[in-house]
Formats: sequence, structure tokens, C-alpha cells
Amino acid sequence: MTREEFAERCRLQKIMWAIGLGSPLFLLPQLLKILETKDVGSVSLLMLLILLVFQTAYGFHGFVLRQKIYVISNTLGATMTLATAVVAMHLGASW
Repeated sequence: MTREEFAERCRLQKIMWAIGLGSPLFLLPQLLKILETKDVGSVSLLMLLILLVFQTAYGFHGFVLRQKIYVISNTLGATMTLATAVVAMHLGASW
């Protein structure tokens, strides 16, 4: 069995779309906690900046490769990261 046949048999493309669309939600608990408690003392803006750079780079990489899931997943992830950083800065987080 070739790799392509294996991927087709286990519906890998659909699995990766589900993972790609779900992965941007990993920052949602952090964002909700910040909004609920207004506590930004443990938020690392540097980590969010680094994450944003990587998400943007991988989104661009997906654009170049014409891989829609890379573009969509990383754009949604970068949006969530940016929203978390903006809310944290608005509430007083510092570098």
C-alpha cells in the first residue's frame, strides 16, 4: 500500500481539516480567563508575539504551497493570538 492509498483509506484529508479548524481554539481558554478575571499578570506577550510570527509564516507557507487548510488554520490561529494579545495589553499586560 502506498502512502497515498493509506491516506485515502483512513480519510487523512478530512482528519487534517478537522484538526486544522480546531487548532486555533487552543488559545480560547486563555482569552476567556483573561476576560473573566481581568488578570494579565501571567500572560507572556513575548510568547504571543513569537506564536503570531510562526502562525503568520506557516500561513504564508500554505499560501505558497496552495494548501488551503494551512492558510485557514493559521489565519484563524493568528487572529485568536492577536485578539488575546490586544485584550491583554488593553488590561495592562506589559512586555
